[in-house]
Amino acid sequence: MRFDFSRLGPDAWIRFEGDFTLAHARRARSVFDKVIGFATGRITVDLTDVAYIDSSGLATLVDASQRIRKAGGTMRLHGVHDRLMAVIDLVGLRSILAFE
Repeated sequence: MRFDFSRLGPDAWIRFEGDFTLAHARRARSVFDKVIGFATGRITVDLTDVAYIDSSGLATLVDASQRIRKAGGTMRLHGVHDRLMAVIDLVGLRSILAFE
């Protein structure tokens, strides 16, 4: 999995690319740690180029969303295609995560 992020004032944009799985969850969490450290507003997570996500990837997103909320910010998922949304729906996370 590859990623990049950019800061836009108090906001941030994180783009993930590839499979978001257990093998990448620790690295993804470190990206969120860095961004939460400097972004105090809206954090947009771009999943347009994520081909597959497993339960560890979803858990990482839920955890990041909760930590961002506790820090006073918000997190929105961008570019969630039908396959990813099917997995999100399957595990009942549509009402927990926010989408653009």
